[in-house]
Amino acid sequence: METFAFKPADDPQSAPQPLIAISISFRGHSSVITALFDTGSDITHLSRDWTNYFNVDASLVPELPVGMLGDHEVSGALAFVNARLDGHDFTMPVLFHSDETTNLFGRPGVMELYAVEIDCVASELRVEWKHAIETGADRMKHDLLAVEGNFLNGWDVDQ
Repeated sequence: METFAFKPADDPQSAPQPLIAISISFRGHSSVITALFDTGSDITHLSRDWTNYFNVDASLVPELPVGMLGDHEVSGALAFVNARLDGHDFTMPVLFHSDETTNLFGRPGVMELYAVEIDCVASELRVEWKHAIETGADRMKHDLLAVEGNFLNGWDVDQ
């Protein structure tokens, strides 16, 4: 089990933020990224600053509209990255934004594999491996390839 402390709120009217640190590896580069864990987010969002670091070739990756983030519509480049949390490796879909500076981890890749407990009293986020057979990211990658045929060349998938 891994435990992460909440980030205290900048504004006294706001709630503390549950943070999580996940090791991300892609294209021969690795980094531990600490960001907000948003149980309402359908995908992990990373700022475009990470695109260069992880060598994501944005010219090969289509820009995908993903809906609203805050009060405006966002899009970004989808990549499937290798991730490590609580001593276990898994695949995680990540949307690299073109104009956002926000970094947050969403449900896919995390909540299928881990029991997640948000303890507001202790201001802690706890995750524990629950050993799923197939990750949401694996299913998502499979579904995209099945629907689009040989669309693998259009997605930046680290194999």
